[in-house]
Amino acid sequence: MINRGQNHVSFSWKDVKELSDLTCVLQVLNELKEWAVVYWGPKNEVTVKDLAPCTCYDFRIKSESSEWIQFKGATLDGPYVTMHLTRAIKIGKTPLIRKIAHSRPVLLEVENKYMKTPLVQAIEKNDPTLVNFLITLGANVNTPSFYTRKSPLAVAVSLGHLSVANLLIDKGCDTNTTDINGLTLLHHAVDSGNTESVKFALKIGSNVDAKDCNGWTPLMRAAILSCSDEIVDILLENGASRCLKDKNGFDFEKHKHLAKKLI
Repeated sequence: MINRGQNHVSFSWKDVKELSDLTCVLQVLNELKEWAVVYWGPKNEVTVKDLAPCTCYDFRIKSESSEWIQFKGATLDGPYVTMHLTRAIKIGKTPLIRKIAHSRPVLLEVENKYMKTPLVQAIEKNDPTLVNFLITLGANVNTPSFYTRKSPLAVAVSLGHLSVANLLIDKGCDTNTTDINGLTLLHHAVDSGNTESVKFALKIGSNVDAKDCNGWTPLMRAAILSCSDEIVDILLENGASRCLKDKNGFDFEKHKHLAKKLI
């Protein structure tokens, strides 16, 4: 190894007799424990990029006439930024996640370029163990998306990741939040089209007739989105009103009629 940084390592094999052929192949052992080609060609020096910081990687190299030569290469430590934590979460590298969080705790609440906090990233992976780990490190279970104000719990329910949703509730998250559009947990559950998510939201006490910023109740949204009859029936069985009207004076039956005309 001739050079390394937080996200790259550079190698040279020009003085290695076994690799004196014109063509060599360099591979790295990826997170799936599979050998992946990072270079193939006539060069005798290469830089491997887009690596996680403070991580030791296994490499191997061979020429057309030689056997594989295995070796290791490690990237440098911090200073850490959001990108580093995102990568560590993506590959589930808990020792590195802990190191980054201890070094810069603020990163636990910072959104990445996809507008997702570390906790939301773990929720989307449907990984309760990782979610719990981040909470233990200090991630706030109630930090909403900066722009949409959608809560971590709403993300979990929208995706149908109900084991994670239960964990968030056990950790004390607020079940009565609304997003920038006034959507409650039950609105998000209905929007997902997931029957189990709707049942879950009702079970934890979501208001069956809550209105969003358009005056739409979950039942109205079910009609607008042409949700399954099962979801509509569940809402009605739990006391949803057919008579409430939105800001335009439309009730459930009106929205149902309009939705059918669009199909």
